[in-house]
This record gives sequence, C-alpha cells and structure tokens, in this order.
Amino acid sequence: HTCSHDLARHLCLYPANPHPELPRLERLRLLLGERRGAHKHYRLNPKNSLYHPLKRVVLRSTGTIPRLERALGKVAGVQLAFLYGPCVHRPHDPTVPLDLLILGRPAARSLTGTLRRLERRLGRKIDCRVLTRTEFEARRRRNDPSLADVLWKPKIALVP
Repeated sequence: HTCSHDLARHLCLYPANPHPELPRLERLRLLLGERRGAHKHYRLNPKNSLYHPLKRVVLRSTGTIPRLERALGKVAGVQLAFLYGPCVHRPHDPTVPLDLLILGRPAARSLTGTLRRLERRLGRKIDCRVLTRTEFEARRRRNDPSLADVLWKPKIALVP
C-alpha cells in the first residue's frame, strides 16, 4: 500500500495533485483504493492483466537488483557479478537468499562491508563467492560442478 503522493512519484505524476488520475486508474481496475482515515491508500490490483508487467518495472527500478548493482559498482576490483540459483526466479522474495558470484579482485574489507550493509537494507542473506577471472576460466574448462548453476542455468548480470 502506498499513499497517493508516493504513488504519484512512481508514476511520474505531478505530486501536488495526483488525485484526478488515481480514481480513473481505480475505475479501470488497475489500482485498488482503500480509505484510511483522511487518506486513501492505493495498491496495484493483482487481478489486473497489467499487474505482473507493472510490478516487474517497479521492482526493476527500485528493488533488490538496482540496489545490488549500485552498491557493487562502487566496490573497486569487481569486474562482473551475477545472481544465480533460486533467487533468479524470485529476486524480490526476502525469504530466498541471494546467491552472488563476483569475478575480479575486490578488496575483502570493502566487499564485506558492502555486503553487510546490503543484507541489512534488503533484509535478506547474501551468499557470496569471489573468483578471479583466471580461477573462473580454469574451473569452467574443468566443468567444475560448483559452477553448473552459474554456467548453465538462468542468471542475472549485475555489474557490466
């Protein structure tokens, strides 16, 4: 649930007066409105056919993945990073730990501090493996089973 001003910001509406658009979106059944005291709170209607595409857009811009990308992009030595495993299918589900593979030579103290802050902010566990590119390539050539999820299953690239 969100109040109209927060929703207006996400929908790029003029925040001082988002109300004219919100009832229209409610009539179209895109939003569900609920009055709470003097305020009306809105949320996306999960039964609307646009629910899942809109949810993906919002989460892609404000959720777990952008936060990881921004934070890891600031850690010197991180060349590439991937989410892999079950979290790929449910990256915004806080009950699913984030399996993270980092390629490069990040400073251990910087990376550890960044991951701890992310765990607190995201409210979820991050399982991280760090390999140099040389180590990764050697394991890939040996068909190392510990890399099967990263190599052959869906993954999300975080740092280009």
